Amino acid sequence: MSSFLGFTARVFFAFSIAFAVNTGAATAGVLFDIRWDDSDTGVVGDGNILGTGQFGYDGILAPGHFSLDTLTDVSFAAFFTSGEVYTLADLDTSLDVVGVQVTDMGGGAFSMIFTGNSAPTLGSADFTNSNNFLLSHEPADSGDVGPALFFETSTITTGNGVGEYIGLARSSAVVPEPTQFAIWSVFGMAGLVGTRRKRRNRNAVI
Repeated sequence: MSSFLGFTARVFFAFSIAFAVNTGAATAGVLFDIRWDDSDTGVVGDGNILGTGQFGYDGILAPGHFSLDTLTDVSFAAFFTSGEVYTLADLDTSLDVVGVQVTDMGGGAFSMIFTGNSAPTLGSADFTNSNNFLLSHEPADSGDVGPALFFETSTITTGNGVGEYIGLARSSAVVPEPTQFAIWSVFGMAGLVGTRRKRRNRNAVI
C-alpha cells in the first residue's frame, strides 16, 4: 500500500511540475484563417479561391469589435494566387483606425472581418507590398457580420482580383488560472514529502 501511495505521489508531483511549466510558457491567442475568393454570393468558397492567410492576436476568443491598436501581438499574412504576399508590415493604414469585428456564428464558430474607412483607398485595411500591389478590404462598421468585399490590384497596371473574404477562428488558447496548477503543485509537494518521510522511517528501522 505504501509503495502505491509513493508511486501516486510521484505521479502527482511530476504532473504538477509539467503542468506548471507548460502553463507558464503558454500564452492566450486567437487565430483566424482567412480566405479570399472571386465570388459575390455572400458565401466565401463559392468562387475560386484567390488567396489564403491568417490574422491573429493575443487574447481570448470572444465576440466584439476591437481596434488593432488595443490588441497585442497582432499578426497578418496573406498569400495570393497572383504570387503576391502581404504582411502586417505592408499595412498602409494606422492601427488606431483599423478594427476587427469578431462575430459568434453559433456552435462554437467565430468569424472576423476588418472594419474602418481610411486612406489610401478608403478601405478598412489596406496593404501595399514591396511589388506595389495593393490589397484593400471593403470599409465596414462594427457589428457587420461579413463576408465583406475586397480587391487586389497592381498600383502600376490593371486589377488582378476582386471578390469577398472572411476569417474563421482556428483556435483560442486560454491560460488557466494560477490557482489551478498551484493546487496541483501543493498536492504534489505533499505527496513527495510523505514519500520521503516513509523512506526515512523505513531506513531507520533497517
